[in-house]
Amino acid sequence: NAVLTESERRSGCALIDFGADTTTISVYKNNILRFLTVLPLGGNSITRDITTLQMEEEEAERLKKTYGDALYEEDESEEPATCKLEDESRTVELSKLNNIIEARAEEIIANVCYEDKLLAGIILTGGAANLKNLEEMLRRRSKIEKMRMAKLPRNTVHAPSNILKKDGSQNTLFGLLFEGNQNC
Repeated sequence: NAVLTESERRSGCALIDFGADTTTISVYKNNILRFLTVLPLGGNSITRDITTLQMEEEEAERLKKTYGDALYEEDESEEPATCKLEDESRTVELSKLNNIIEARAEEIIANVCYEDKLLAGIILTGGAANLKNLEEMLRRRSKIEKMRMAKLPRNTVHAPSNILKKDGSQNTLFGLLFEGNQNC
């Protein structure tokens, strides 16, 4: 309810929440939840894979957010692009970093269920959905062109701008808060 419109739920859509630890797929048709599954793979799975390049998780997360690309293509005619670790102790080739990212992103997307009669298409949300080119990778694999990123809930949220993230990472939290209308 926080990110989907009445029209999307009625026409049929797949809400894919790429979270830190899990990826949740909810398929709606005729205003009814028809399918729900939770995959035990998310953005942290990608981060943990990057740590195999011999770095701490915090550094791996920073590199993923800064340089990560689900569909990275290196220009063969140029010298391999690199990125420096925060302490500048060494560099990592972007192709190695993004090969790891692409492999795990492919695995997650391969496990996402698609319904071809979803008139409203796919709605993406969650912090991990911000990975560069993840939406394009999903579009290519699913053959579904209609896609939108839900970066903010549909309801109005009154919060200081330094607290409110506009990247979809807080949408599950807002959805729970909006539905919390009973006094315990």
